[in-house]
Amino acid sequence: MVVGPAEITKEEEWCSEQLYQLMVQKCEGQALDIIRNQNTKGKARGLIAWYRILREAEGQVPTKRSEITEKVYHPGRKAVAAKDVVPTIEAYEADVREYQNLTGNTMDNTMMVISLKKMLPEVIRERLETFDVQAYPAAKEYAIKQARTLKKEPK
Repeated sequence: MVVGPAEITKEEEWCSEQLYQLMVQKCEGQALDIIRNQNTKGKARGLIAWYRILREAEGQVPTKRSEITEKVYHPGRKAVAAKDVVPTIEAYEADVREYQNLTGNTMDNTMMVISLKKMLPEVIRERLETFDVQAYPAAKEYAIKQARTLKKEPK
């Protein structure tokens, strides 16, 4: 079998087979289907399967990048109940980390504070605005303390 400009060597054939077997063991779903479809490719099936999975994954990155960018900059964020403030902030920060990893961009502090305010209950948002915090970490800590206080208050 020829891969590239030269015939595949026995060592390369062995490596390709090991790669194929490893991918069969570790992959599932659509990736496994792509790998198993390389069964008829002979000596280079591991290399070909690796290449096809890589191409498939690269095609998904721009879509994922757009989705996560939309998610972190989404202007229609809704306020949550005081009991849900901490998990909502954690989920938002996970999205921000994913955005930074996929795009290589940092999230603007002002945008993060604005997003934080949009997800807070109105009473906490008003308190935060009177507190006049500009840095996201300080605003987040203040919001969490206020949410904990509101959860403790008897109804």
